Amino acid sequence: MSIVTNGDNIMTIKHIHFKTLFLAWCFIFISLNVYQLYKKLSPEHTVQFAGLKFSGLDKYLKNETHIGYATDLDLKETIALAEYEQAQYVLAPVILDVTGKPNNYFILNCSTEVAALNKLKELNATPLLRNQFGVILALRNKSQ
Repeated sequence: MSIVTNGDNIMTIKHIHFKTLFLAWCFIFISLNVYQLYKKLSPEHTVQFAGLKFSGLDKYLKNETHIGYATDLDLKETIALAEYEQAQYVLAPVILDVTGKPNNYFILNCSTEVAALNKLKELNATPLLRNQFGVILALRNKSQ
């Protein structure tokens, strides 16, 4: 083996070394930027299907076409509206009515038990079933 010591070869080795360092720096810089972009774009919280709160109630509503939907939540808010829409999806083909028309059955989706009790009194209804998520199926009392 012989070592070439002319100036051209030394310059070529320095040039290759500089290219390697520059490419390594670019790779690290791009990798860090991709990681930061991923962190910004990935959701902090996983999205859950709110309709699960209403699953299981459909078996009690087989003969119904329309039922009431009562809540103390503001349906103009995204989460409350999503719960209503997903309840409609889970309980289909039953139509959920939020207008307050005289329905026999109601689904009560309230923020607290006190709010649910107040809705029951307001609707003159009796609770039939409460699932593990606190959603209540109620029957309107017959007028006397």
